[in-house]
Amino acid sequence: MYKIFINQQFVIFSSQNPKLSYCKIINNSREKDVKKIVKSIKTGLFKENLCFLSKDYKNLYKIFKKNFEFIRAAGGVVFNKRESFLAIYKLGRWDLPKGKIDKSEKKIACAKREITEECGVNSLDVMRKLPSTYHIFLGSENRWKLKKTHWYKMKSDKKEKLVPLATERIEQCEWFEKERLTEFLNNTYPSMNDLMFNALF
Repeated sequence: MYKIFINQQFVIFSSQNPKLSYCKIINNSREKDVKKIVKSIKTGLFKENLCFLSKDYKNLYKIFKKNFEFIRAAGGVVFNKRESFLAIYKLGRWDLPKGKIDKSEKKIACAKREITEECGVNSLDVMRKLPSTYHIFLGSENRWKLKKTHWYKMKSDKKEKLVPLATERIEQCEWFEKERLTEFLNNTYPSMNDLMFNALF
């Protein structure tokens, strides 16, 4: 299954019904259905959650993907000894450290590098891989982009000073206790909800 976010809405490509009450199902989806949605996204008319159901959903996703500049990124959900998770405050929202994968760079290496660069945390051990997230946005060059971010659950046992990377417009780095999860989710991006659920439970 692929779940791609566009602002507050999303598009799902799947072979099985996700059984979400707030998602319109399009059965036996075809290429023409995908092209129609791509057009609505690029013209700003996409306003509802959709799920394309098809046995050939992987191919439909590939057709969808071809309409956007594809970007690969990696990041981490980092926990410390107290089981608090690391968050960054950027552009008025809480987020998690991540960044674009350099040419020939390994995904895990990228995730660790970005966490170190954005927050100053060097001591990182990977616990397990988490589901990837997908989102579409209009870039500064007025080009539509689809970003796939590979995520890893990590731990950091050493106490290190958090240093936000100002050149990336990161205003703050902070350890969030699990009790403050709602505070984080209330001011972050929609894709973070599924990711944090997978990281915590």
